[in-house]
Amino acid sequence: MKSYRQKGNVLVVTLILLLVFTMLGTASIGDVSLNQRISANYRDGNISFQAAEAVLKEAEEVALGLGATHEWVNFEAACNGDDCFTTTCNGGLCFNGDYPAANDCASNPPSTPLWMDASTWESAGVAAVSALDFSSLSESPRYIIEFMCFIPSDPVNTPNPTSNYPSPEWSYMYRITAYSKGEGSGSISMVQSTYKVDPND
Repeated sequence: MKSYRQKGNVLVVTLILLLVFTMLGTASIGDVSLNQRISANYRDGNISFQAAEAVLKEAEEVALGLGATHEWVNFEAACNGDDCFTTTCNGGLCFNGDYPAANDCASNPPSTPLWMDASTWESAGVAAVSALDFSSLSESPRYIIEFMCFIPSDPVNTPNPTSNYPSPEWSYMYRITAYSKGEGSGSISMVQSTYKVDPND
């Protein structure tokens, strides 16, 4: 009767295979985790973008109301109140330029656009806070409405500049920017439109 000594080859192969399977399992878990993060970021960005679009629509409705109550005194340097347009924005109402009582309106935006300045969105009282309910977001979206002076109401007709703004020949021009952060503050969305308001609307 022969006796055989086990040399441990099976044990070594088993340990190697176990190590390989462990590494494959760990890599698979990492892939799943990465895919989950990608999906979460995509969802967060989508929610942020949809909120910004909704707030842009809200701000356009506000601009429509501003056109109906437009008064020159709201653009004076000495203006004091919620309806005042200022160079640094007053609750979302912004104007950079010259609009004297006896001369033409001239827009003169700053070298760094207000919507690109972080303080516009981070400082209290600068941008207007949305009145819509976005309880799932990390903070309420904001918007600014920049008055860009006047443009002809009829694109075919080019009236002479006049100090008698507003008039049926001229429409108000606003640049509106909406800003929103996602649920985790990681996704920031910003949408913008130029919005024409006719004096007769």
